[in-house]
Amino acid sequence: MKKRINLTIVSGSLISLLPMIPSALLYDKLPELVAIHLNTSGVGDNYVPKAIAVFGIPWVFVALTIIINVLGNNGSKEEDISRVMKLLRKWMVPVVAVFVQISILAHALTLGYNAVFYSRLVAGFLIVIIGNYLPKCRRNNIIGIRLPWTLQDADNWNKTHRLAGYLWIVCGLIIMASAFFQISLLMVLPLAVMVTVPGGYSFWLNKTHNIN
Repeated sequence: MKKRINLTIVSGSLISLLPMIPSALLYDKLPELVAIHLNTSGVGDNYVPKAIAVFGIPWVFVALTIIINVLGNNGSKEEDISRVMKLLRKWMVPVVAVFVQISILAHALTLGYNAVFYSRLVAGFLIVIIGNYLPKCRRNNIIGIRLPWTLQDADNWNKTHRLAGYLWIVCGLIIMASAFFQISLLMVLPLAVMVTVPGGYSFWLNKTHNIN
């Protein structure tokens, strides 16, 4: 187990650091300040020195990779998590790291790259995938909607994740569609629904169960 965990951490960290190579090669062509966040119109609204963008941000993703893999292997049985959810847990951060850093680089070099468009497509796609597998995720302490009520009651967990699965798929598709329409509400509202509705439903199930 330890060897497998270490291999995952090492490989995930290396993938997260890969974008440093093209960024370092193009370092002299980058502006002194690089946008690391864009508003809904695709305009930078948060800038950092290019040294931090090129050499600092990749290490943030390395830290996230280590934390997720170390903490994610404590407290639950691996068989309680589906194969796809295990893969997402292990590799989603490195993949997102590559995407984010390439987007930052392309925007800084003004290559005509529409970061908002592709960010919404990728985010929506990942949400759809996760939503498809949420109902298949058995109760555990690693992945899922881990609320006091879902962790205490298997029926609450199953019903909450079944509803969340449908919601995440629909919301993911709406977010993907928002990439084409550039309407902020189509991005913000689905995210709010994904977070609040399953949590509220789980709470309601718990209250109803206690009353009965």
